[in-house]
Amino acid sequence: MPNPGSPSDVAHAPRPLVAVQDFLNSLHVGRGTDELTDPAQAPHWLESIGLRLDRQGAPARQAMLPAELTTLASLRTALRELVLADEDATDRSHAAVWIEQLAAATRYIVRTDHEGRIRFEPVGTRVERLVGHLLTLVHDAQRDGSWERLKICRNPACAWVFYDYSRNHSAIWCSMGMCGNRHKVNRHRERKRANASTTTIQLA
Repeated sequence: MPNPGSPSDVAHAPRPLVAVQDFLNSLHVGRGTDELTDPAQAPHWLESIGLRLDRQGAPARQAMLPAELTTLASLRTALRELVLADEDATDRSHAAVWIEQLAAATRYIVRTDHEGRIRFEPVGTRVERLVGHLLTLVHDAQRDGSWERLKICRNPACAWVFYDYSRNHSAIWCSMGMCGNRHKVNRHRERKRANASTTTIQLA
């Protein structure tokens, strides 16, 4: 599900990984907003991206506690670091340790369907269940290879999490039409300034 306010042509991950992508984009660097700061609105926003907080699947109306929002924000930061650290062993290890600490209270029970297929269902408080669900989605994406296609835009003023559909996993911008072109324009201006400065020095 696209995150409201995201770049119009940003690449969205396939389901169910898109829920993790939207969760990581709850921090909107470009607008300077954070969906995990309002205790009353946060539950509704989480539901809007497919992350329910209750056991039965009905909408959760109860406002969240500051401590719950802090836990979710910490998990978001740790997972964003994990996305950034995919090519750096040291940073990846740091992010992994942080995630382990946040997941220390996470518990699961085994469920089976009528065909005997097994799944693990997180239990505990609503935030423990949500953390468990998000980590399950990450785990599944790492197993099927889709996790490594989650990237964070190289434009520091954007830092939007996008899904890289390129064949060689080489995309670095959330949107070539936005951040990619801006980068090209900025580099062109920098080269012009550098050339002008060199010309001035030679004339002097």
